[in-house]
Amino acid sequence: MDDAPVKVPVTGGHNCPQCGTTLDAQDRFCRSCGLEQNVDAAAVGSAIARILPGRVDAALKERLREQKVVEVETAELLAERAMKWLKTLGFFLGIPVLLVVAIFSFVGIKAWSDLQNVASQTLNLQRNLTEPQQRLSQAIEQIKQLQANLDDAQKTFAGRISEVNRRQNSLEDQLTVIRSRLDFCPGVEPSPVLKEKLQDALSRFIVWLQSIGFDKLDDHIAVCIFSKDSPLPADFNLPSDQPNALYANNTLFIHKDLSDDLSIALREYSLHALVA
Repeated sequence: MDDAPVKVPVTGGHNCPQCGTTLDAQDRFCRSCGLEQNVDAAAVGSAIARILPGRVDAALKERLREQKVVEVETAELLAERAMKWLKTLGFFLGIPVLLVVAIFSFVGIKAWSDLQNVASQTLNLQRNLTEPQQRLSQAIEQIKQLQANLDDAQKTFAGRISEVNRRQNSLEDQLTVIRSRLDFCPGVEPSPVLKEKLQDALSRFIVWLQSIGFDKLDDHIAVCIFSKDSPLPADFNLPSDQPNALYANNTLFIHKDLSDDLSIALREYSLHALVA
């Protein structure tokens, strides 16, 4: 490119290099903007306007070329490093992947569709197991509730048994005390079996009377079996050979023929309890 200064002829008209107004050759200053008209300055300005764009374009092209080279080299370095990392990562990831693939192949899963089928079957199995598990949980809760109810019932039953035992012991104690207050008159004595029945019936009857509010039943009682051969006391003025029963002077008199009927003894004692 030719950088030699261009000589501008001074003859004839020219334009102002600043505002472009057409001037005559002898005009020293611009008629519009007042710029001093220097032929050398105009020539220099014209040369710059003609040379500068080319040099700027060349400098920009060189700068862009160098920048592209740096960008390409940087991209190549980054790509190379990324490939190294990917290879390393692929090596370490490949072992588990190969292991999983081997396991799937061992159990018969060779395609993605097989894996989907297995997943679908597993989901269906889980759904099918959900309802039995819920029923099992409900059954367990019911069993726990039943066990709690059973424990409560056992505690209540044990308490009632304890109360019954306490009452039984108290009853036995009362019967023992009452039996100790029952005697038999000498003479005609009942058989051991009948004697035991009379003692038991009278003792329990007295305990029952006391439980319903009768009191003053703590006297000793004598049971006398009379007959023609073993008559009543003379002050009774009653025939001893006729079946009869009466209670007098804390003594229960029962005819021999009526002694087997336990209700006779209980009837006569109840009359005594009513007037006591």
